[in-house]
Amino acid sequence: MYIMVENCFHWVGFHLSNFFLEKGISVIGIDCLDTSKKENLSMYLVRNDSFSFYNHKPKDKKTRLTIKLSDHEDEKQSKITLKLFKKTNEQIMEHIIYSPPLIGKWMPSQKMKMIVNDSEELNKAVCIKDYVSAIYQLINRDTLLPDTLNIKSSRKKVKANKILENSVYLRDNRSIHDNIYKILDHYHRFQTFY
Repeated sequence: MYIMVENCFHWVGFHLSNFFLEKGISVIGIDCLDTSKKENLSMYLVRNDSFSFYNHKPKDKKTRLTIKLSDHEDEKQSKITLKLFKKTNEQIMEHIIYSPPLIGKWMPSQKMKMIVNDSEELNKAVCIKDYVSAIYQLINRDTLLPDTLNIKSSRKKVKANKILENSVYLRDNRSIHDNIYKILDHYHRFQTFY
């Protein structure tokens, strides 16, 4: 069985695909190589025998999970939404996961600047490594996920009117500022790929 990741060369899709491959899970990646950055990111994944790349969704592959990644831009920030289509007992369950502002290697530099320059957004931000680890734990649960789920930083204050059953709070394994310094170093080293 495979996990299918649509938009696999988006910077978040890349991290999800790479994490699953490191865990020994076969990944079907779907995307179009319409930018040089996507072409460069593809070189990291296509070398792995457990990764299959397609420009369109293959009909002959059986998957236990499909992840559709959406990146919605608005005037202030981008919002990453994952739609999980999990097959259980031949029934497909759809779950929507709303993501906090994410930071990590390969993210567009203008998005990084928006988050770093906005203290409220920075307070809500989660490192991509912590995020993909949480997604992995969520998809491997034996219990059912709620239809919608919000992932948030534990640094963000909980408001009394929020439904906590539909929220997952992530702690930083490393301070957000340490992560930012690592990302900035990554930008400097790989600036020709951005």
